[in-house]
Amino acid sequence: MNLPELTLSRYNGQLGLFAILFVLNGIHDLIPLLENNVKYFQSIVPVRLLIFFILTGTSYLWESNFYIHNNSVFIYCFAEVWINFLLYNAVREEKNEEFKRLNQFVVNEEDIEEPQPFIVKTETTEIIEITNDDDDEDESDEDRDDEGDKE
Repeated sequence: MNLPELTLSRYNGQLGLFAILFVLNGIHDLIPLLENNVKYFQSIVPVRLLIFFILTGTSYLWESNFYIHNNSVFIYCFAEVWINFLLYNAVREEKNEEFKRLNQFVVNEEDIEEPQPFIVKTETTEIIEITNDDDDEDESDEDRDDEGDKE
């Protein structure tokens, strides 16, 4: 990658300052994690991911700035991008699981009725012949008249 090495003496005072900053940065998320503060992580992890991604790209591409363009800054920012990307995926997965759990429709198995096949009701109906007595008398009279004409 041709990034210049950051050379510091073992007895340089900046190493102690960097060590304290790294430790404080690591402890910074411990309190919200112990409090189970999900909103904090849902809001801060994407912002950190974006900031460290930009800083990683800047440390690699901006060759004229020796404060940023060195292997220590690049490696630290790249590790932060990687860790924050893993955290972002975990937070997003937890958010999706929480959404599924809250919007779940629970039905007891007792309440579910199996669909029954169509039942065809067959009823036997009797056909009743209705005869009108007046019509029968008129027909019988006509029949008698017809018979009488034949004779």
